[in-house]
Amino acid sequence: MADQVRRVENLAPGDFAVIGRNRVDLHKRLTAAEFLHFLEQEVAVKLHGKGRVGFV
Repeated sequence: MADQVRRVENLAPGDFAVIGRNRVDLHKRLTAAEFLHFLEQEVAVKLHGKGRVGFV
């Protein structure tokens, strides 16, 4: 599973935090495959035009 996470391009520490904040059912533990799926989704959202974030 670690190799699969390493292959996710543009992954940032904040992506892990977003997944933690957005989980509705905090009592249900995620499997490693489910967590990887959420990471991939979060990166896809960043790459497909949510806009720039930061200071200009």
